[in-house]
Amino acid sequence: MSFAADVDAEGACSVCGDDYAECECPGPTQESDDGTPFEYRTDADGVLLARDPCENQKNGEKP
Repeated sequence: MSFAADVDAEGACSVCGDDYAECECPGPTQESDDGTPFEYRTDADGVLLARDPCENQKNGEKP
């Protein structure tokens, strides 16, 4: 999960290091290609994770 507040002085994403405006790391309001909001959960360490709900469908799985 990438937040705009976490970019460095050069504007790089805190997750991948690419320019924040150009990186493909999911943000807090990310949507799938079809406009469906990403699903969010917090793992055991308190890290917020995002998942594209359409990825299951792209892989032939049921949502």
